[in-house]
Amino acid sequence: MAAAIEVVRRGLRWSVDPHSCIGKSLLQHGGWEPSTTAALLAAVQPGMRVLDVGANFGWFTLLLAQRVGPHGRIWAFEPVSRWRRELRRHLIANGLAERVVVVPYGLSDQAAECPIVVGDSSATLHWAGGEVPRAIEHVELRALDDVAPSLGIDRIDVVKLDLDGHEPRFLRGAAKSLGRWRPLVSLEFAQHCLHEDGSDVRQQAALLHALDYELCQEDGHPYGSDAAFLQQCGNFDRSANAFAVPVERLAGMPVRLHRDLVAMQCELELHATGVILEDDIDVPENDCELFARKRRDAEVLTTLARSRPGPCLDLGTSHGRSAFKLATNLSDEHPVWTVNMLPEHAAAAGVHLTHVLTREQIGSYCRAAGLRNVVQIYADTGRWTPPAAITGLALAFVDACHDADAVLRDSLLAWERLRPGGFLVWHDFCPTQRHRHAWIDSVMRGVAAFLQRVGHPGPVHHLRGSWIGFVGKAGG
Repeated sequence: MAAAIEVVRRGLRWSVDPHSCIGKSLLQHGGWEPSTTAALLAAVQPGMRVLDVGANFGWFTLLLAQRVGPHGRIWAFEPVSRWRRELRRHLIANGLAERVVVVPYGLSDQAAECPIVVGDSSATLHWAGGEVPRAIEHVELRALDDVAPSLGIDRIDVVKLDLDGHEPRFLRGAAKSLGRWRPLVSLEFAQHCLHEDGSDVRQQAALLHALDYELCQEDGHPYGSDAAFLQQCGNFDRSANAFAVPVERLAGMPVRLHRDLVAMQCELELHATGVILEDDIDVPENDCELFARKRRDAEVLTTLARSRPGPCLDLGTSHGRSAFKLATNLSDEHPVWTVNMLPEHAAAAGVHLTHVLTREQIGSYCRAAGLRNVVQIYADTGRWTPPAAITGLALAFVDACHDADAVLRDSLLAWERLRPGGFLVWHDFCPTQRHRHAWIDSVMRGVAAFLQRVGHPGPVHHLRGSWIGFVGKAGG
């Protein structure tokens, strides 16, 4: 190791190896991983409890210790003796040792002792080659769920996670803690190291989705699609950092994510799979329908209808495709009432109208199919009193005006007529898209207001990749 150079960066004193990549970055650029540094400093507030898992020589540990202040606490996990010595030296030199608990082992999915390859600037349990290692050291590993009580961890607000491919094992060993405290997680996706452990970035992301986390870029915005995530984080030639955000924080309400239709069916005991008869279901007509979104929507709607058959209400007919999906998954004895305002009423409707159709266009898809169990009604749901026959509903689909107050109103109307065990379903419900589309944000505010009004604890179920959310009515 070359003689260390003493520098001051961000008001802190550092002793760095000028030949290591981190040392060069501090000397030449004034810091390390600037976007991650900025994002973490913005996320961490005074008084918070933070885990720095893979603390190394302490760049993030010290900056976050400054940020949490005297009433906050950092737990810095560093199993490699060399980095741990430097971490402690930096904490003492900067008067921050009292705010930080330095933990001399790493975090994994179980207690173990494993060899770790130590390089110039980092260490990994899943060495992918590409450089000559400085040393191999045997280190201790523990599961966070097992050690949190003994470490005095009473809350976790933020986790910084950088384990060079060991992140999936950490997530398995921290599932209870993440589920209990719901921290924001900053983590690395290192495809080359994950590959050495028989994993990949998709499996790492799937573990987070199973814990009801969505992945966001470091600017706080969710990835536009899984493909966009893979383009940034799925490369073998470089690692990338992202944020895992509790989905309820994005949604503003409790949400249960389902990674695919089979997982949703198993968890909710939906024993039938819906039939999709539209031959253009995979043809997008606009940017909002990319990445098979129409198919995901159809999977949810048809499976719910087929698994719990009964009369249905469709608020917002449009061309009648949703009514078609429902009706073709039910027998003729189960009616589907579908309601849409006439074009002359649209001027008095809300701001977030998807489109205004002519009388002939409204329900045209259903009429062309000749479905006998579809009953079409022309009415403004804001002024409509449903006939007595519309009751005991197995499913109600809310997709009319997208203004929050209209969504609340339509949801309450449908809820009163829903039978116990029935489903209330909302279209344009997608936590990862609400910052992109004003009408989705409006719908989700309406859903949150509905849950509060009726005292429903949630969660709202959401199939990833769809624009649908739904809840069940207790008692069925």
